[in-house]
Amino acid sequence: MLPKDCREMASNKSEEGRSLIYSKKKTIVGERQVRRRLAASVKNILQDQSQDAVNNCLHNQNSDTVSNTYLPTYSDNINSDISDDSSEHSTAADFTVITDIEDNIEVLPVASHTNNTASNLAKQLQRWAVDNKITHLALNNLLKILSPFHTDLCLDSRTLLNTPQQAKFRKLENGELIYFGFSKFLAEFVSGKFHIKDNIIEISFNIDGLPLFHSSSTCLWPILGLIKHNFVQKPFPITVFCGTSKPSPLHMFLDNFVSDLKVLLKDGFKYNNKTYSIKIHSFVCDAPARAFIKCIKTHTGYYACEKCTQCGEYFNGRVIMRSVSCPKRNDLQFQLHIDEDHHLGVSPLLDLSFGLVSCFPIDYMHAVCLGVMRKLLNTWTCGKLSVRLPAKSVSTISQYMVNIRKCIPFEFSRKSRSLSDLARWKATEFRLFLLYLGPIVLKNVLPISIYENFMLLHCGIIILCSKTHISLLGYEFAGELLNKFIKHCEIIYGKEFLVYNVHLLCHLSDDVAKYGPLDEFSSFPFENYLGQMKHLVRSYHKPLQQIYKRLMEMGNFDFNVSENKIDTSLEHNMGPTPCHGKYKQFQKLKYGNSSFSTYSHSEANCYFLKGNVVIRVYNILVEQDNSNIFLYGKQFSNYSSLYTYPFDSNLINISVVSLLSSDLNLYSISDISCKCILIPLNSGTAKWASLPLIHKII
Repeated sequence: MLPKDCREMASNKSEEGRSLIYSKKKTIVGERQVRRRLAASVKNILQDQSQDAVNNCLHNQNSDTVSNTYLPTYSDNINSDISDDSSEHSTAADFTVITDIEDNIEVLPVASHTNNTASNLAKQLQRWAVDNKITHLALNNLLKILSPFHTDLCLDSRTLLNTPQQAKFRKLENGELIYFGFSKFLAEFVSGKFHIKDNIIEISFNIDGLPLFHSSSTCLWPILGLIKHNFVQKPFPITVFCGTSKPSPLHMFLDNFVSDLKVLLKDGFKYNNKTYSIKIHSFVCDAPARAFIKCIKTHTGYYACEKCTQCGEYFNGRVIMRSVSCPKRNDLQFQLHIDEDHHLGVSPLLDLSFGLVSCFPIDYMHAVCLGVMRKLLNTWTCGKLSVRLPAKSVSTISQYMVNIRKCIPFEFSRKSRSLSDLARWKATEFRLFLLYLGPIVLKNVLPISIYENFMLLHCGIIILCSKTHISLLGYEFAGELLNKFIKHCEIIYGKEFLVYNVHLLCHLSDDVAKYGPLDEFSSFPFENYLGQMKHLVRSYHKPLQQIYKRLMEMGNFDFNVSENKIDTSLEHNMGPTPCHGKYKQFQKLKYGNSSFSTYSHSEANCYFLKGNVVIRVYNILVEQDNSNIFLYGKQFSNYSSLYTYPFDSNLINISVVSLLSSDLNLYSISDISCKCILIPLNSGTAKWASLPLIHKII
């Protein structure tokens, strides 16, 4: 029971008494919190007593039972009350104190492993809250519900998530930035169990802007890094700027980034008495961002091309570039500012002493997918009458693409949509159309000249996207196809079609020769991360601070890697199985970067290539004795070319398949060359167009 003075004050129901005794609404709390509340209440009640008496009682108090901070003069009475009420139990340290609104104190036994249990629960709650993007308000409400049953659990979401309270933000003219740096992420990377060849770490960088809200000009300009290695991982933030326009001045935006990277390039990164060499792989940016950080003419300028010295010409309200064979720029010319018409100033990146021409490859996500492919589709649907498709043809294409949505595998984040939604298509949808669907849905719909012109673009890009195709046909051949595409575009669509993005196609093969397939230096991983970063903002108030806190709560610098594991799931017993051997049966298989399913489970994910033979999977089998994994399926026996211009599609395993065999055979997972996408043809027969997945090749 509380001391008599406290009970009298509570019974009088005075405002002062209620504010002291009932200041906390929570009825079930931990022992430490009860001691704090009692001590604070009694201290306020007896504040007129002399400080000497209070100190005397504090000195006599048993520190194992009650904290020496803010103890009242009659703390011995409090201890005796607790001891009396709990005499039937073992020790005071094993008790949890529960108080109710009538000031009664009840002591219950607590297991000795309570702290460990609470710690494990806290970690699980933290991971759950971060993974599911739970707001602090919702998490606080959950903690209040759990606290009566887990009294050692913290009561505030900020404590649970280790939310930082302060950070060093730097003011710029039109906004502010936060600098994360390199060290923490590099330490996480090198401390992982990954083989780093020759102790060399290559990093690709991305600088881009994205709007935060529809109703304001607030935007983000992050600097992201991505370590180039033989596994899939996510980018990491180095600098994040938030303001009303592009960061200004530029040298202040890049100051910390350039100075730290300069030291890393010179001295390397030291960790555990080991030094790792740091190299710049590339800067992957869209055209406006490249022009901004390199201080050169934008893509609408006459001397805008970053790869050659061509001078554009003004035609029908735009600057066009017709030539595909102008002299190439080089890094030394850029450093010396030989072409004054190309430069607007001195880039802060020149302090890093790397190639500002060779290390800025063309990003095919923006230049080709969002650039050329979107321009072609817009021209066909709403361009000038000489090349515009009839409404019936547009409807035919749209209906076809809607009908084949069920044929799109797991690897595509977005399914095919109607052309009526063209204004809302994303880059992955344009890539899906260019690499896979276009040759099928456009055949016999486009005029032959326009269709063959599109096939030049399709074949050139599909070669440059695959190591296998590059080694077979060569990047030079792909470059010739793209140059021919540009020349034919002038004849078919007119000179006004030859804008900056179309011109860049003639330089793509040179970048592939230096960096490898197009996906090795594309913006797709960076754009995915930027989308995730945008969703960290929950309100208009201080968006940069929100992003910083959410990233720190997520443990953003923990190295996350998607390993190429082999996993099976969805066990069943429905067959079919071979007559010999004993197997466990599964419906799904995760192998490398691809997922396979049985035909009964998913018609879109049950096809793979063994050499140049297409297999349909009917069951996934695992031997019970040695756990070998097999695919049990049938193969197609009839193959023909999907197209013959500009070369036979069978050369790159793109075929029309039919006549599925009736025999089931076992195939080891080592037989898988790559996964296939099969699209039914509109011929009225049981024929499918088979295309290997080149952007998810195993």
